[in-house]
Amino acid sequence: MKRYTQYRITCLLAALLLLVSGGVAQAQLTADYFHLVAERSIGAVVDIAMDDQALYLLAPNEIRKVNLGDPGASLVPTRLRATGMAFEQMIIAGDDLWLWSQAGRLGRAALAGPAAEVLQSWQLEDSVYAVIPVGGFVAVASGFNGVQLYLLAGDELKPMQSLTNGVHYSGLAASGQLLAAIDDYNGVELYHFADDSLELISEFLSLDPLLEVAIAEVPSGARLVATNGLNDLMVWDVSSSGVSITSKVIETDFVVTALTAAGSQILISGRGGELMILPEGGDAPVTVETPGVGARRMVSSGGTGEFSVGLLDPYANVTVCDVAGSQLSRARWIVTPQAPSSVALTGDGALVGTVSGIAQLYQTGSDLIQFPLWENGGGFDKLAELDSLLFGISKSQQRLEAFAARSGKLRRVASLELLQPPIDIIPLGQQSGRVALAVVLTGQVQVVEFDQLDGSFASIWNVNPQFKIAVAAVGESSLVILSQEGEVYRVSFSISSGPLGMPILGVLDRYPTAAAVADDFVAIGYADKLMIYRVDSEQQQFEYLLSPLAITNVIRLQFDPQSEVLVIGGRHGVQFADFSHPAELGVVYSVPGSDAVLDLAYRDGRLCVVSRAALQLFEASGVAPERRLPDEQIAAEEFAPNPFNNASEVTISLSQELIGKPITYEIVNILGERVVELRETVTRPQETFRWEGRSERGTTVASGVYFFRASVAGNVLVRKLVYLK
Repeated sequence: MKRYTQYRITCLLAALLLLVSGGVAQAQLTADYFHLVAERSIGAVVDIAMDDQALYLLAPNEIRKVNLGDPGASLVPTRLRATGMAFEQMIIAGDDLWLWSQAGRLGRAALAGPAAEVLQSWQLEDSVYAVIPVGGFVAVASGFNGVQLYLLAGDELKPMQSLTNGVHYSGLAASGQLLAAIDDYNGVELYHFADDSLELISEFLSLDPLLEVAIAEVPSGARLVATNGLNDLMVWDVSSSGVSITSKVIETDFVVTALTAAGSQILISGRGGELMILPEGGDAPVTVETPGVGARRMVSSGGTGEFSVGLLDPYANVTVCDVAGSQLSRARWIVTPQAPSSVALTGDGALVGTVSGIAQLYQTGSDLIQFPLWENGGGFDKLAELDSLLFGISKSQQRLEAFAARSGKLRRVASLELLQPPIDIIPLGQQSGRVALAVVLTGQVQVVEFDQLDGSFASIWNVNPQFKIAVAAVGESSLVILSQEGEVYRVSFSISSGPLGMPILGVLDRYPTAAAVADDFVAIGYADKLMIYRVDSEQQQFEYLLSPLAITNVIRLQFDPQSEVLVIGGRHGVQFADFSHPAELGVVYSVPGSDAVLDLAYRDGRLCVVSRAALQLFEASGVAPERRLPDEQIAAEEFAPNPFNNASEVTISLSQELIGKPITYEIVNILGERVVELRETVTRPQETFRWEGRSERGTTVASGVYFFRASVAGNVLVRKLVYLK
């Protein structure tokens, strides 16, 4: 990336001046830069629900059922209903299944009776993040549009109440007449249902965005438990009247991924397969024998003595655990269609994925034709391809293996035992018949070399950051390693010589989920955002650039140095952006037709995406994206006064072409947390934005540095403010 040469010797102040001057280089990418060339439907399970007799599986366009009452019954699901449309989540309420998708589709299906499509379906105007039937009504979490309460009258769904006390609602839980709602920006709100309406009785604040909430009914009232997707549990005990409330934080020694209620207890699932019970009134979770399944979704048949738990893992595997007291009496695996857990693109136009430990080769055409290559006893957890060789790592076997693919078959070439369980494998390059790989272990990164002439592995150097690794990424000549707590370690290296110079250390933010490196810039994904950092080698520190991108649940980040495009895989599909000037990252486009990402691979203009519903292959446009300096369409002076303690405002000048376009104004703090968001339409060539140092809820913010960002039609303007009380 030669264009970075000048940028690297420019100080951060000069970079900010260039950014706010209005004449910044932006990639002229378009939404159709990637186009779909091949697809294979998987039909994997996207959600589960459970009652005391059966487990229900939601797959694209159908509902399947597994009878659990008969111990000798087959665990192969049978088809219960065709849905006729793609739903993403479901919940049982009485004799009905309620189904929904974030795109606003809501449906109801009967659990009993003859096989048929959904009984009713509605297309709502707002997004649907969660649904809970309560008191004969239906509550819907609608993101920025609040919590909506509907009444089902025949075939009509009548709006009854709209609650917009918070900012963005993404989760719901209910018990009896109590309803808990997650506000991503503030915490949890507790409502009481009476007289056909919901009344707010308590608000529980959280500094971190919450992933999930569960509520259990207990004799004294209710117990709410929420998780931030890290190792903390926020617990609130509420009296029956809602007046008496006690709160506490319980720290676990694992990352919490899912919660559900079972009678008066709360069940907790961890990323490493942990299963724990928080008993009624207890402050210490009780460990159940681990089933080895880290659930992204967990459901229960209820009860506090003997009950069953359904676990859906990130790869659409489904397990049913029977629990008696605090003992795991039995774990049963449900036979379901499987999506590849990892994919790699090959140089000859095909792609390879792992399905239940079996390497599968997919030849491209109008469809992706699948056939098995080779089965590794412990299963492959991650694949990588380089110079016509396939490399796979196995966590259970702590092993790295190399294979040569010939005529649809794999031939094992070499094997290397690893000292720790591997997390990831990253190709570094090849020269003179030698292939270099970075193998990310739980406590170190081991760089190994594979000699194609004698077919052997050799370890050439290690990096030991002295913490438990969560994510690692490699650029052309630098290695970035992040811990679960957000500690970051960055070092320049030469493949032959190893690390060069002193490593740069820092602490950035909460638990990272993905990372990508481009020269001196690092893109890091979190559960609720994507942030860009610049590495200042002279000052030995990381510098936070711009406001964060509101891209939630980032799973994978991959940077292609040839096209200088950053590919972002997350819960809401695949997105991409120009990364030629990371400090000026502008428009982020979505890949049309992509779904929630399990894994992706991007090389040589080809993009392979694995979701629970399909395996897709996209190709980029034949011509690399054109980049040019656009005409200045948005400009502004600095905020005045600045610093300020009362109010500050800025006048924004906009070109005539932007009249009538939607514009978004944001204020974010130095941690990248959004404080204010305002969406309007440009009506005149000059618009004025005024900020009085308050959040969207009207509370006064803390003193400190804030960033203002205006974005319209791909043009981005950023200004810095300092608020002093």
